[in-house]
Order: sequence, then structure tokens, then C-alpha cells
Amino acid sequence: MKNIILILSLTITNVMLSQDEIISIGEKPIVYLIRDTGLQGALRATHIFFNTEKVCKLNNKRFSMHSLEVGEYTIYAQSGGKKPRKKALNLNIKLEAGKTYYIYMTTESVDYGREFYELTLGLITEEFALDRLKTLKLDKKCY
Repeated sequence: MKNIILILSLTITNVMLSQDEIISIGEKPIVYLIRDTGLQGALRATHIFFNTEKVCKLNNKRFSMHSLEVGEYTIYAQSGGKKPRKKALNLNIKLEAGKTYYIYMTTESVDYGREFYELTLGLITEEFALDRLKTLKLDKKCY
């Protein structure tokens, strides 16, 4: 009888633990990285870092999805490299549980005496992001 009670209590405890794991996965923030840079910079992948960890080489007309832990992050975007450069384009963001964030990369024309294109990085609304995602492909190589 004691063995049956012990087995039942262990089973109930195990089920409760696995339910907690499922709940915690649903509470993680999701980050979409969306790259739509047009013709400028289209031939080269953009290397993406969360803090100092390289997570992706994102090509043009692609997006990736990342489930992260709650906290503050600096997201870097640059061409090439194994770690973020000091002057790399970056975005500081505080991720909250259960929220979804859409980060958009594109190029903008700037005039330094002659026309150049610079990569920009910023948060966008869900409505705009969902509209853009319809025309892009999921990059399954990003992790």
C-alpha cells in the first residue's frame, strides 16, 4: 500500500512539473527579425547577435523567430564577423514575458555628399510586421 501511495505521489509530482515547463515556454518572449533591405545590401547576409551571441546570418527577404528569456538585450546587426563590433548597428530592448517583438531591418538613403545606403534597425508594430511577413520567407538556418 505504501508503494502505491509513493508511486501515485511521484506521478502527480512529475505531471505538475511538466505542466510548469509548458507554462514557462508559453511565457517566453518571441522576437521576430525581419530583413527587407531592397536591392542595396541584398547580396550579403546580415549577421545578428543577441548581446554577444551570434544567432543568425539573415539574408534579404527573410525573417527568423527566436524564443528568448525575459531580460534586457542588445541586438546587433552587421555584415560579417564572429562577434559584434563596437560600432555595429544596435538596438537595446527589454523583453517581457509572453510578448512578441518585431524588429525590422531595411536600408535608408543618406546623403554624405553623394548617395549612400545605411542599414537601419528598429521595432515595428504587429500590424506592419504581419503585412511584411506575407512577402518574406522563414530562414530555417537561424537558431
